[in-house]
Amino acid sequence: MSTRILLSTTGTGLGGFHKQAGTYRKDFIREGTFIIRNGKMKFSADANRIQNWGNTFKLFQERGISVPLTVDHIQVADPSGKPLLRKMTPGMAEARRGHVVGLFKQGTLGMVDVVPADREAEKLMNRCPEVSLELTRDFIDAHGNHYDEAITAITLTPIPEIPGQLMGWERVDTPLDKIAASRDPRD
Repeated sequence: MSTRILLSTTGTGLGGFHKQAGTYRKDFIREGTFIIRNGKMKFSADANRIQNWGNTFKLFQERGISVPLTVDHIQVADPSGKPLLRKMTPGMAEARRGHVVGLFKQGTLGMVDVVPADREAEKLMNRCPEVSLELTRDFIDAHGNHYDEAITAITLTPIPEIPGQLMGWERVDTPLDKIAASRDPRD
């Protein structure tokens, strides 16, 4: 089993577009057991697991670790016969379409709040409202913190691993704008 190490940065990484675009919300998973990877794997998401993903995301925020909104998790066969390889990974700059700013449980659903990087990303989110989660097990950040599993990206995709998402993107208040509005102007 491999360990993934992530270096953290300071700041939001959102740039100026978030003030215009706002924050968008949607479901990324519901409680249940699913058969994924073309029938080769069983994947379960119960209330505890979804809540733990939200708790880990809060720790990421406190520690300056960003979770990107990416596009496509296309897999291709490795010519040597090894397991499938990613054609585009969340770490690739051209795959990044925005940032996750919230990840939480609401009823039986896992919900995500994202800020698109630009107008093109906003259009893509409307054109392709389905997402998949990128889950990394045995994750270690640059501070040496270990996470049993963490959502390390939310990926826009026309073919989500977990089908039957209930909603498209809904615009919600921008958390950063709320923070700015609540500040004392003398700060």
